[in-house]
Amino acid sequence: LMQAAGHLAQEKNPNIKIIYMPLMDFVRNITTSLRHNTIEEVKSYYQSADLLLVDDIHLIAGKEKSQEEFFHIFNFLFSTKKQIIFTCDQSPKNIRSLEERLKTRFSHGLNLHLAPPELEMRAAILLKKAHNEKINIDLTEDTALFIAGHITSNVRDLEGALLKLKAYVDFSKINHSFISKEVIENALGDLIKPQIKNIDINDIQKETAKHYAITVSDLISKSRKQHTVLVRQLAIFISHELTTLSLAKIGKHFGGRDHSTVLHSIDKIEKKILEEASIKNDYNLIKLKLASF
Repeated sequence: LMQAAGHLAQEKNPNIKIIYMPLMDFVRNITTSLRHNTIEEVKSYYQSADLLLVDDIHLIAGKEKSQEEFFHIFNFLFSTKKQIIFTCDQSPKNIRSLEERLKTRFSHGLNLHLAPPELEMRAAILLKKAHNEKINIDLTEDTALFIAGHITSNVRDLEGALLKLKAYVDFSKINHSFISKEVIENALGDLIKPQIKNIDINDIQKETAKHYAITVSDLISKSRKQHTVLVRQLAIFISHELTTLSLAKIGKHFGGRDHSTVLHSIDKIEKKILEEASIKNDYNLIKLKLASF
């Protein structure tokens, strides 16, 4: 992402001077310059940047001399209206062993929280990348959603999964039009093993209700409308599968329903998943979304 920012700046202004600086490289340069009495030369180098890109700024915590020199570099660039972009694994104000004057300066800029892409976006990324020249494999929306539901970290990991899938398909001489979930499971192994553990029943209720465009209040109500009953039964089934709650406790979360009602719902949905493709697809999609929690 930092490199992309640098490339974009270069496209807009070919004459711009960009310096990319992993924080630990900066620390090593400061240490070396102190040993050889070249600290002013090092500072001048960084101060010559029109755009300074600093990766992992949080690693400067506890490094007093590096903080002091970076403070002067930051002030110089700021006062000369140059730009600084840095990445951090937390809000600057939360970094321990970081000087207050640096926290203040870091917090004055535009702070953006970058979250991993959501399920649908991850699937769209997979579908797009699957068709680029380097990968060039056929994925359906269902198989893209299947992979996206298990790989939730970042775009690089999604691309890595596609490359691994392509290698497996090419080596096994599998026709691209026959890339099924079973093929993906064999190709990606541990990458797509179920990651769902200890899901909160409240999250299951919210996600199931959202999927079917009803409210959680409807879900746990006494309503006997056919659509509501189906959604309730599916939520109960998923709750039984993904939580360690007893049938009685599950029933309590669904409007105080008893053990036998919960058991009936589980039996009903087990049959529907086997007999009705639409219910099976809904069930799988809800589980995939829960895997991202």
